[in-house]
Amino acid sequence: MISTKSKYGLMAMLELASQFQTGPTQAKSIAERHQLPLSYLEQLLAELKKNGLVVSFRGAQGGYALSKSPEEITVYQIVTLLEGDTKLSEGHKGCLGLESFWKEMDAKIATLFNITLAQLIVSKQREEKTLTFSI
Repeated sequence: MISTKSKYGLMAMLELASQFQTGPTQAKSIAERHQLPLSYLEQLLAELKKNGLVVSFRGAQGGYALSKSPEEITVYQIVTLLEGDTKLSEGHKGCLGLESFWKEMDAKIATLFNITLAQLIVSKQREEKTLTFSI
C-alpha cells in the first residue's frame, strides 16, 4: 500500500520538476496549490533533501529544487526512499512455494514505477490538453 507520505512526496517532486528551469519553489506554494498540510510537506521535503533528491535555498527567493534533472529521478526512487523497502517478497519465505510469485510481483512493480518525473510531466500535460465533452 502506498501511503500519503509517497503520494504527497511525489506531488511535491512533480511540482519541483515542472519548475526545474525556473528556480526554487517555496514549500508554502506547493502546499497551497495541492492543499497539503505545510508542516507535513516540509518534513517530506527535508527527508528528500537528506537523501539527495532535492536541495534547498535560503532567503526571500529561496525554496526547494530538484538536485538532478527530472529525467534522472524515477517514481521508484521516490517511493522507496519515502516508504522504505517496498518488496512484497520480504517476509514471505516458506509460503508454500510462492516465493517466486512474490519476487515476480516485485519486479513488475519496480518496472511500473520506473517512470521518470519528466515522463510524468509529459503524461500530465497530455491529460490537461485532452478535453472531454458530453451532451
